[in-house]
Amino acid sequence: MKRIIFSLWADVDDSSPWKKYVPTIVEKQKEYAHMCGANYRAYTYRASTTYDQLQFIKLHMLQEHTEKWDEVLYLDCDVIPMTKANFFETHDLDKVCFHYTKRPLWKRDEVSLMLASEGLEGWSLVANTGVIALNKTSVRNLAFSLFENRAFKIKYDYPDVTVNNEIYLSYIIKKYNVPYCDIGMAWNYIVDNQVPNFSPATVHFLHVSHKDFSQLF
Repeated sequence: MKRIIFSLWADVDDSSPWKKYVPTIVEKQKEYAHMCGANYRAYTYRASTTYDQLQFIKLHMLQEHTEKWDEVLYLDCDVIPMTKANFFETHDLDKVCFHYTKRPLWKRDEVSLMLASEGLEGWSLVANTGVIALNKTSVRNLAFSLFENRAFKIKYDYPDVTVNNEIYLSYIIKKYNVPYCDIGMAWNYIVDNQVPNFSPATVHFLHVSHKDFSQLF
């Protein structure tokens, strides 16, 4: 079984308060990958690449990686592995693996309104792609060959909706009944200004959304 974990970075400006933590974060992710018997890659894009562009790039890279690797796990650049549990042995990658969250509300509401406008049941959750995993089967289920066309159709049908990978992915999974696996909060525990604290004993992957790594390193 060939496995890989990868992360995607934009060049961090030297004035960024968390630039000094980048080597440590990369090393933590690499150590976890090796513990899982997986390869690891950290890709860097030029600083001019926008945040939203990076979010769609990572989805396409997930697809591309499944052409070479049997199982692929993506970790955002602010996700810190805190566990000895093997992600690949814990979750069913035949389904699209990620954690559904109730925040941010604006993303959840946009997905729900889009679905409701088509007479479909509203959606009270949104896919967080800070941690997302696929294999060859789940890539076929998600129909990545159609994803770009579906994303274009969303942009055409809903011109006022924010162009956002998590909104698009949530909508597509719900509308087209794509099989998915909710990995649970512990595998994507989001720490931000609303949830500033965490207990290490209950966290597998810590998603430091507010980028304050001083409490960790």
